[in-house]
Amino acid sequence: MHIQQEDGLPCCELAHQLPFVAKDAKCQLSEHDLKLLWGRAAGRCSRCREDLTPELQSGSALVLGEMAHVVARRVNGPRGSDGFPVELLDSYDNDILLCPTDHTRIDKAPQEFSVEQVLAWKNAHEQWVRDGLSGMRLVTRRELGSMLGRLLRANKQIFAAARESAESNPLGDGRLLWVLRKASTVIPNNRQIVALIEANEDLLSDPEFETFVRFREHAADLEFSRFYGTERNPNALFPSEFQEAAESMLQE
Repeated sequence: MHIQQEDGLPCCELAHQLPFVAKDAKCQLSEHDLKLLWGRAAGRCSRCREDLTPELQSGSALVLGEMAHVVARRVNGPRGSDGFPVELLDSYDNDILLCPTDHTRIDKAPQEFSVEQVLAWKNAHEQWVRDGLSGMRLVTRRELGSMLGRLLRANKQIFAAARESAESNPLGDGRLLWVLRKASTVIPNNRQIVALIEANEDLLSDPEFETFVRFREHAADLEFSRFYGTERNPNALFPSEFQEAAESMLQE
């Protein structure tokens, strides 16, 4: 099974198959905006930063995230407005990724949570994610290996869990979980790995840098598939030598 090739689904279909993803049965968020929302929030609540795809002891994962409208689709809904452009109601710009508690809180007491405040949460959280992905200058190869190893292990565990779920229950939600975990965790982790290497290229040997170039192509292809539902380069597989290089750095 090649999970990477799986396409995403429109928000409505996701909402029907994963009922905790969205409360609004009329959700019309496009697949592109759905992935953008989950990816930029790194799969965490934009208010409390709770992990919205936590792993269970059984190895499976829950999808807790809810895509909440900032301005309600109905004029008399939470923060609703008859002057808001209709074409923007179901869009990335008018949605925020929240945990069930914070989604309920902002919609049950909309007078306490203005449009400006909710958008401020979203912007601040996405900036927090971007800051966390920026590369930092390190001193030793051991430091670099430690940081790379942690990110690579997390991605490997997510992929293995998604593959096991899809193989054990082909008709279940394993593929949908992979789509969301890829957008919320794997791709942000890959971006952080690329940023770390680019900020510390001088710590790599020539063969290690060549392996990194192959990893960077793999990461770019994975991100391309997230937005377009198809691989840009089917040969851009994950180079196992990259994992081995990170582990060898820890032994120095």
